[in-house]
Order: sequence, then C-alpha cells, then structure tokens
Amino acid sequence: MTKNCILCTTSYPVYKSLKFRIPIFLMMTSLVIFEFMIVKWKYIISAFTQYGLVITWILFLTLVFSSFFLNLGIHINNILSDKILNIFFEVTWNAEATITIVFWLILFPATLFEESNGKDPETISDIIYQLLAHSLPLFLLTLDFLKNSVLFDFSHYLFSLGLILFYCIIALIYWIKTDYFPYQEYISSFHFMPFLFFLLSLLVHFFSMIIGIKISQYKMKYSNSEIYEINLAEKV
Repeated sequence: MTKNCILCTTSYPVYKSLKFRIPIFLMMTSLVIFEFMIVKWKYIISAFTQYGLVITWILFLTLVFSSFFLNLGIHINNILSDKILNIFFEVTWNAEATITIVFWLILFPATLFEESNGKDPETISDIIYQLLAHSLPLFLLTLDFLKNSVLFDFSHYLFSLGLILFYCIIALIYWIKTDYFPYQEYISSFHFMPFLFFLLSLLVHFFSMIIGIKISQYKMKYSNSEIYEINLAEKV
C-alpha cells in the first residue's frame, strides 16, 4: 500500500489542527459536564447517548494531547499510532451518527406522539438539551471529518460492532437488575434496538467510506491544480 494510496487507512492527520480541535474539545467538555449534572443515573448507564458523548470527549482529548506533545517535540506514535486514532475516530463517528439518527427519526417522534395523547409537552430547555446531546457531537465530528479527510476501512467496522455489543450487554444486565430497559419511555420493547444499532452503524460506516474517499479525491485534485497553476506562473 503506497503512501499516497487513496484507500490508505492510516492517513488521518492526527497531529494537525490543534487550534481547530481545542475549541471542539472545550465544547465537548462543557457538554459532558452538563450532561452528567442533569441526567439521572439510570440513563447514564442504559442510554447509548451517554456512551457516545464520553467516547467523543475522549477522542478529542486524545487528539489535543497528541498534538500538544508533538508541538513540544515529543513523539508518542509508539503509544498512539495514527492507525489506532483513525480507528478511534471511525468508532466514535459511527456511534454518534447512529445515536443522532435513532433519536431524531424514532425516539423524538415517539415523544411527540405521546404529547398528542396527553403527555406534558417538551419545554424549550428540553428541546435545547436534546439538540445539544443528540446533534452537537456529530456536528463537531463532521467538522473534523471534512477538514481532515478521514478515511474509513471496512474491516474497522468490527470495532464499532464491539462497542454496540458492549453497550447491549451492559443494558441487558441493567435491565435484569432493575427491570428498566433503555428507552422504555418511547418504545414497548428493547429487543429490536441492538439490531437497529447494528444495521444503522453498518450503513453509516459504508457511506462514510465513500464520502471520505470522495473528499480525499477532491482535495487531491484541488491540490494538484494549485501546484499546476504555481508551476505555470513560475514558467511565465
């Protein structure tokens, strides 16, 4: 696999964009602190949203520190290689995309349906919270995805599957212990949710592979055209 291969799985510019990622990390830190201050313990354990928030925060924390150490001349590639952090991004992206899709297309409409049947409507603060928890992490990851042309590898989906299985095991144990299953306020049974998470994350990973390649191809084409224009200007 050549260094310039468009399908290269270790091309994620882990140590770039420090100034870009610090504000993102600070926003995620504020969101995580806010989340754990207001959310009930049972939701922290049983809702996939909290898992997504935590791994997104850890991802940007790791990227910021990696960049910081590199700026000091300290290379930590032996501990955190580009490939490892590339996979970390893929897993985080898949989780947040799945969370966002499930909430806004399934759980939020279910809430509106309950409101039409007499349940107290969502307040403005509730809606703001939902936007922050179920949209902001994916938005921030999207900015990083577009800026740094993250390339996905299909074999790396196994790590996303591992995260979903881990979450489902924890949720199942909590269900057995407390008789509360995740999202029971919105759905009548949790049984189909693991399959939904699996299917959506698989589709997200597949389409992200295509999008990542297209972005890289566009940037490579744009870069080559700039180089051509510079060389042409020098000749003139």
